[in-house]
Amino acid sequence: MATTTTNYGLTKPVDTDYYNIAVFNNNADTIDTKLKEISDSVAKVLPLITHSKSGSIHTLSTSLTGQFTAKFNAAGDFAEGDTWQIGGVTYTATTQTGEAVGGGFFVSGAKGIQVEVDTVNHTLGFKSGGAGLPALWKDERTAEAFAAITKYDPILMQHYGSWDEGINKVADPAVLPATTAWGTAFSPDGVYLAVTNQTTSPFITIYKRDGDTFTKLTNPTTLPTGTAYGCHFSHDGVYLAVAHEVTPFITIYKRSGDTFTKLANPTTLPTGAAYGCHFSPDEVYLAVAHDGSPRVTIYKRSGDTFTKLANPATTQRVQDEAQHSQQTGYI
Repeated sequence: MATTTTNYGLTKPVDTDYYNIAVFNNNADTIDTKLKEISDSVAKVLPLITHSKSGSIHTLSTSLTGQFTAKFNAAGDFAEGDTWQIGGVTYTATTQTGEAVGGGFFVSGAKGIQVEVDTVNHTLGFKSGGAGLPALWKDERTAEAFAAITKYDPILMQHYGSWDEGINKVADPAVLPATTAWGTAFSPDGVYLAVTNQTTSPFITIYKRDGDTFTKLTNPTTLPTGTAYGCHFSHDGVYLAVAHEVTPFITIYKRSGDTFTKLANPTTLPTGAAYGCHFSPDEVYLAVAHDGSPRVTIYKRSGDTFTKLANPATTQRVQDEAQHSQQTGYI
């Protein structure tokens, strides 16, 4: 009696079986299908092109032409006002939301930055930036996936292993937060650190890092209106959202250099004290967890405007762990 192979179920006739052309054809079809799947998956591995930086000019070197998607490893930081060239021709670079690529979009050493190149219209479209990994962290990866993942798409894997030389506390900032701190958030490039605190203004303290030194920046002109619990930077480091307990409950800042400027409040605000907030990886959506129904308010960003979306069909009461521990004594 015929048996089948372990992996793909190919039919294996035995010596006493009569020859059957259908068995041969079925096996051939199965092999053809699997080989096509393998070739398609290999074709989706993005070509690696070369990146260099001279002054404020970033250059991508490639022999490819037309429209294609590639990846590169950053040879330098991207700063505000930097420009792009391929083959001596200046290119316009935007993010997937159509906005100009801003300072801090990636740093030197970041790997596998994905870009859509159009050598006809001289444009670059970035799916994501890259902050790289902290010094002494191990970095293990395969290929990159920045958008929707389907079968056989290459995947980015970052393994944050153990430090080779241990963990040491750095010196305290010269200026500390005014009172008990509730939350912290680093910008994705590791340059800025935001700290939320209670009771006493300014409620948000922002530091800029230079090596192991954290220096307090000048407070934003407009501050949160009460005890702040959670905060979060957008993935591009341009926006900082702060969740707090007094209306408008969510305060959103836009960063330009070291200056954080409050944006206009969303037309529709959360319905109660906010305890946490988080940007989506593409910087398009902002979720705010708060007291009072609907308990989570979700905004969609267009430029600097945040518009509330329809409430989810089902929500439940949510709070930041720090607030929960204050009320119950447990985390």
